[in-house]
Amino acid sequence: MMRYGKALFLVIIVFLVFNAFVYADFPKTISITRNEEVKNTIFPIPQGFEIVISASTSMSGTIKFTSPTNVVQNVPVQYTAGGWSTQVNLTEVGTYSILETYNLTASISFPGITPETVTETRSSTYNNTSAGNKTISMTSTVSGFAMSLPPGKFAVISITPSSIQPGQSISATLRSTEAIDLGEVIFTSANLQAVWNVTSLAITGGPPANTPPAVSINSAIQSGPNGDVQVAYTLQDTENNPCTITALYSKDGTSWSGATIVGDVSNVSPGSRSLAWKAYQDEPSGQGAYQFKIKANDGTSDSQWSAPTTVNLNNTPPASNNPPQALNLRIRTIDANTNQEPVPYHEPFTGNKLKAGYDFFDPDGDLEAGSELQWYKNNVPFGDLIVIQSEQNKILGVTVVRGEKWAFSITPNDGKTKGEPRNSGIITINNAPPSVRNLRFQPLQPTSTTGVKALFDYSDPENDPQGTHEIRWYKAEPQSSQYILQPQHNNKDTLQPSDVKRGERWKFTIIPKDALGGTGELAESIPVTIVNQKPYIQNVKAVGSTGDISITFDLVDQDGDKCELRTWYRRIPAEPTAAIIREASSPDKRYIITNVSPANGLRVTWLSKENEPSGKGDYVFGITPFDDMDKGDEGFSQVFALDNNDSPTANDVKISPESPNTSNDLFANYVY
Repeated sequence: MMRYGKALFLVIIVFLVFNAFVYADFPKTISITRNEEVKNTIFPIPQGFEIVISASTSMSGTIKFTSPTNVVQNVPVQYTAGGWSTQVNLTEVGTYSILETYNLTASISFPGITPETVTETRSSTYNNTSAGNKTISMTSTVSGFAMSLPPGKFAVISITPSSIQPGQSISATLRSTEAIDLGEVIFTSANLQAVWNVTSLAITGGPPANTPPAVSINSAIQSGPNGDVQVAYTLQDTENNPCTITALYSKDGTSWSGATIVGDVSNVSPGSRSLAWKAYQDEPSGQGAYQFKIKANDGTSDSQWSAPTTVNLNNTPPASNNPPQALNLRIRTIDANTNQEPVPYHEPFTGNKLKAGYDFFDPDGDLEAGSELQWYKNNVPFGDLIVIQSEQNKILGVTVVRGEKWAFSITPNDGKTKGEPRNSGIITINNAPPSVRNLRFQPLQPTSTTGVKALFDYSDPENDPQGTHEIRWYKAEPQSSQYILQPQHNNKDTLQPSDVKRGERWKFTIIPKDALGGTGELAESIPVTIVNQKPYIQNVKAVGSTGDISITFDLVDQDGDKCELRTWYRRIPAEPTAAIIREASSPDKRYIITNVSPANGLRVTWLSKENEPSGKGDYVFGITPFDDMDKGDEGFSQVFALDNNDSPTANDVKISPESPNTSNDLFANYVY
């Protein structure tokens, strides 16, 4: 049996790659047909001729989350075999809309073949019961591969494996069923089918699935005139969560009021339990049949209300009782993290909670007992009627969002008589302020030639774009610790090189603002010092070979500092020695020049004979600069020849004595 593949592979596979754009849910059958006749233009194909073709797959996409307030988050997807997961922060409680868009791409490992892509979308919703990070995950498979090549001159022997995940490959083995001559039709069309599936999006990380509790009343009997109603009940909870019990009562079975209850009402474990309804406190004049019902909450879910049970009351009110009043109604801001009012105090914005504030007044001096609170969101009652038993009951159980309108009503109660209901004013939740952190500078070590830029990280709870921030720059001189505002740089994020000098210390403050006018808290950077740029010497040249040597050089200081220069020379290979120069600033230190401004083509004269009276050999002349902060980089000349060794002379030559005779000795006299 023969196996080939390259040339014919190109002819066949070009008709099989994906090319579709559909909208549907999963799983989805992909069916692609190419109706185009293909002839054999390669070589005579014998019967039994086999080819093996392969294709790799990949999957990408985007998951779009739209919050209850229409804030959009786009989560990118890049699938790898084994499954995909990531984290997403769902900051709002409520129903999110989810739009998933996935792209499945087939790539053929042969030059000239362009990858083809199938795109699928689906939508769903998710009820987010608690804000915070969630883990989202899914898996995908491609399976059920089938291929047909009419009129059947090539048979599909196998497609392996039968199922893959995106990121994996398949191989198809094709075999000719008959001999095919040159010019003869190989197939008239090509069809490829597969089933692409993406599992439903799993969202985990919030509170676990919870089964609501169930509660039923076994009996309810008043202990005597003006006495408590003793209630026996049964509490059930699948997860054995401790529960909180609330109760309502009604005279007519239509209008219900909150009941004051004690006993097994808080942190109650499932089982047979009992409580007492303070019926005389709630209904001092209550006579005859009343309806009573209870409800349980396990911290996550409410039970259904129990079936109402009938209680016969026999209450006689005191001679008289003046009803209480709720005065000075106001809504206060509560920090959702501390459950306390913020310090400093501010009006509520996104992410805060609310507290119903009011002053309880009773003409008889009675204490508050059983006042009833109802919240309103956007003019609609929000949540259940709340019977005030503690300050905590006055705090709204959810965080608020910008633009919402909130109010509350309060019916005061002294345990004997209810007062007149009062309604608070309506407030609108404000824009949440932005914040900045990680204040820093660029570059980290600025100089007088780089300037300095203020950098910071901006964030906004509502993802509002940045507005115009208030930026202030403060400068301290090199020897000062006092930072002084520089108003000419207000609201600039960059100081130009001409604005700064070496040795100065700078810092900035910023009050962040979003594009909607929200103003955050002032933040201050740590100071940065403008770094000194050390001077350096370059282009040192020595002219002359004996006596006074002319030295030219360039002094460079990018801060423009005046410098002190120290001159030296070195006879190769000896160590450097201070070089005496004509331009020295002090007779005591004839190798130092002070107060030299940076410039090119500066000149000094080395009095070489004072250092090297008879020196002869190879020499180097160097200069080391100092500004008032740092020693700079020295510069030195190329090696040059110096010869201070002059030829000797004889002067005042004469013979003595001047008039000799035959008996004298002669002496040669001269001055060396």
